[in-house]
Amino acid sequence: MSEAGRAALRRGMAAAEGLSAGEPPQAVTEAVDRYHRLMGIPFDHIVPDPALLPEESVRFFIVDGEWLEALTEGVLSVGGTGSRASALAARHTELYRSRMRTAAASGPVAGMLLRSTLVAQWPTSQILAFADPVPPRDAKPAGLDPIEPLRFEALAPTLLLVLWPQVPSAVWIEEPHRELGHGFHVDPQTGGLIVPPAPNTSGANVPVQMRAPQTVDIVRLAADVAKQPGRGGRAGPGPLAAALLSRPYRQVFE
Repeated sequence: MSEAGRAALRRGMAAAEGLSAGEPPQAVTEAVDRYHRLMGIPFDHIVPDPALLPEESVRFFIVDGEWLEALTEGVLSVGGTGSRASALAARHTELYRSRMRTAAASGPVAGMLLRSTLVAQWPTSQILAFADPVPPRDAKPAGLDPIEPLRFEALAPTLLLVLWPQVPSAVWIEEPHRELGHGFHVDPQTGGLIVPPAPNTSGANVPVQMRAPQTVDIVRLAADVAKQPGRGGRAGPGPLAAALLSRPYRQVFE
């Protein structure tokens, strides 16, 4: 080997030695980061029994930090069995453990699995997670500060996985905001249909009266709704339609 070749080899070995003592190679770092986001993990390692996630269900979970450490150690141990490779893997494993302990200071990684036709039929539904203090349940999404998800991905047409960097205190699942609808509310005490008071008023609910089975007395309802504070006092199809306008449905988990 020429002197130039030997010099190049020495430079390469020095660079490899420096890399060994410091950061893992970029490809390894990217692979570990993907595994920490549960990418490439067989689904039966995440949900070992289908009964744990039946159809039309949602499950919230916390990722076990020790499980991630074991996974990281396994990933870093691939590629060599000699003493040098083992020492390098141990050094890089400890580096990742230190990083994970630092990241855990803001809370362990949490997630959600949603198995529902909602995933396929309403792919633009909003899923927002919040830390304390939790905003009011009827707050508008604009201007809020939800937790930024680490991963938001449909694993199958009816299966959604969401990961957050901390445990949320509340999670909202909302219908797409591009759609409007009209309808009644249900009185939680009586089970009857009602029209709630106008926003930001102290009015009372208006019971929906029927003039026949499954037939609403629209004339009476329009007159009763017009008497609610904030409705303008005018009965008619326009004011009634405005009163029956329904915002996108929001399911809240706390």
